[in-house]
Amino acid sequence: MVKCEICGSSDFENWYSGGVVRGNWQKGEAWDVIRCRTCRHGVIHPAPTAEKLNEYYSAGYDPYDSDHGLAEDMTAVVRAAKAAGEYRYVRIAPGMRILDVGCGGGSFLAVCRALGADIFGVEPSDDGVATCQKAGIPVFHGNLTAFLDSTDQTFDLITTNHVVEHHPEPTALIHEMTSLLAPGGEIYIAVPNADCFFSRKLKARWHSSDLPVHLQHFSEPSLRRLVEGSGLTIKSLRTISENSLPNSAAQYLRAAFMI
Repeated sequence: MVKCEICGSSDFENWYSGGVVRGNWQKGEAWDVIRCRTCRHGVIHPAPTAEKLNEYYSAGYDPYDSDHGLAEDMTAVVRAAKAAGEYRYVRIAPGMRILDVGCGGGSFLAVCRALGADIFGVEPSDDGVATCQKAGIPVFHGNLTAFLDSTDQTFDLITTNHVVEHHPEPTALIHEMTSLLAPGGEIYIAVPNADCFFSRKLKARWHSSDLPVHLQHFSEPSLRRLVEGSGLTIKSLRTISENSLPNSAAQYLRAAFMI
């Protein structure tokens, strides 16, 4: 019997089956996604093995690039962040101790460092760590569980930008992050909204379905349950669409016209 990682329900429905949507990934494989009827959380079932997933987390995986997520050059991004007093919707203050979990190539931390924050990253991939080290970004090579065993540090802000959907046990991950918070600290979580219009219409062809590396497919109710079930209070929960809209619209048009 399958049990929902988020709410504990065993009431699932078959949602969709599909292959990869990234153009540079191998084709010909398909995965089944099921969805909890109680909290609308989706999950790949059965989950890919670690060996299978390693085939996709290669040196060519976009988040390992030093400029991943930067819409402009670093100077312009930092200038805009200073003017706004925040970056990626998070307040960044000089001297703030920031931990980025699953930091990839460190582009987010590089901007935070330019804003005066005291930064540190956790990243399991060899390629992501190598990119961070080249940029002089302090990083722990391993997962968050191993980092917890190696440190007594706490942080004012812990960020996880499009990482939780990759994790096989998101509840355990949130608990680990919570244990690293300084008093009054905050956690910032960004995940794709798998209950959005384009996801409902496109299913496996939605660009952020990102099979097979996205093991978890969050709705607003399931993300809320995850956070509140970990003993945290939600300060803000919102959906931001400006970056994903062009890709989603393109996929929608391709599906509509069978391109």
